[in-house]
Amino acid sequence: MTDPVRSFFEHFGAYDPTVPGHRLLLVLTESILFLTVLALLFALMALALRLQYNRHQRKWQQLHDKWDDLLLDVLSGAGNPADLHKLVDKGQELDFVRFLAPYGYRLRGSDLAVLAALAQPYLGFVAKRLQQKSPGVRVWAINVLDLFGMPEYERELSSCLDDPSPAVTMFAASTLLAHQRTQFVDKILDQLPRFDKWNVNALAALLVRAGPTVMPLLETVYIDRSRPLRSRIIAAETLGRGNAYRALNSALLVLGAETDQDLLVATLRLLGRISQGRQIESVRALCRSPNDVLRTNAMHTLRQLAIAADQPLFRSAIDDPNPWVARQAALALHDLGDLAGLQQVANDPAHARSMLARHVLAGMG
Repeated sequence: MTDPVRSFFEHFGAYDPTVPGHRLLLVLTESILFLTVLALLFALMALALRLQYNRHQRKWQQLHDKWDDLLLDVLSGAGNPADLHKLVDKGQELDFVRFLAPYGYRLRGSDLAVLAALAQPYLGFVAKRLQQKSPGVRVWAINVLDLFGMPEYERELSSCLDDPSPAVTMFAASTLLAHQRTQFVDKILDQLPRFDKWNVNALAALLVRAGPTVMPLLETVYIDRSRPLRSRIIAAETLGRGNAYRALNSALLVLGAETDQDLLVATLRLLGRISQGRQIESVRALCRSPNDVLRTNAMHTLRQLAIAADQPLFRSAIDDPNPWVARQAALALHDLGDLAGLQQVANDPAHARSMLARHVLAGMG
C-alpha cells in the first residue's frame, strides 16, 4: 500500500530514504496527522453526544411542561386522571411512566396509590422491558413494577428469579419479599448460592422482610445438610433477626452435630438471640474450644446469656491467651457486676490483662 505522506514528500523532492533525518521527519509527520484525525473524531463524538443530550433535555422539558401542572392537580384532588391520560400520546407510554417514577420514589400512602393508578394502563410496556438484553433496563423495570405494579405483576417478577444476571434476580427477590409474596420464598432460597457477591447480613436482611411466616421454611433449610453451607448460614442469620424462638432445638442440634466453623459461629449468634438463657451448656462447652474463633464467639454468646453462676468461667477466661476471648470475658464480668474481680486484675501490674481490666472498668472496653 502506497504511503500518501511519503508520496507527497517524494513529489516535491523532499524525501530521500538514505537520509536518517528524512525518515524521522516522515514518522513524525504521520504521527501528527494521525493524532490530529483522532482528535477531530473525538471532537465530533463529543459534539454528537452534546447534541443528543440537548435533544433529550428539550424533549423532557416539553413533556414536563405538558404533564406537570395537571399531575399536581390530580394529586391534590382538583384534576381528573382521565384528562392527564389524554395528554399521553401514542409512543409516549414509557416516557409517562418514567415521568411518574421520580414522584413515586418520594411519595407514600394515598399519593402513591394515585400515581400507581395513573401508571396502571402503561405498565404492560414496562413489563416488556423485563425481556431486554441490558440488565440495567431489566432492573429499572423491576423497580417501576415494585412502585406501581404489585401484586398484579408478581408472576412477571417471579420469572426474573431465573434471570442470568444475579443483580436482576436480587432486585426481583427483594421486591417480592418486600410485598410479602411468601409463595416465592422457596424459589428465592434456591437462588441463594448465586448471590456470592453479597454478604450474609445483606441477604439475611432481605429474607427477614418476608415476615414470620417464612421462618419454618428457613429452619428447614438451616438444618438440611444437603443445602449449600452458605445458604444454611444465611438461614441461621435470618432466624436470629426474625427472633424465631422455635428454632432453639434446631440450633442446639446443629451446634452438637456440625464441624464447619462459619456455620457454628452463625449458630452461636442465633442462640444469642433466641435462647434467652435456656439450654446453653453447649455454648459453655464451646467457651473451652481449642479453636480461637469458636471460643471468642462462644464467649460473646455466653456473655449475652450468662448468669451469676458463670462468673468463675469468665474469671478463668480473662487469662485466655487470645486477647479477644479475654476481652469478652472482662466485659461479661462487668455486665454481671463482678467489679471486684476486675479491680483485682487491674491492680496487678504483672497481670497480662491488667490494662484490659482498667479499660473495661473505665467504660472503654
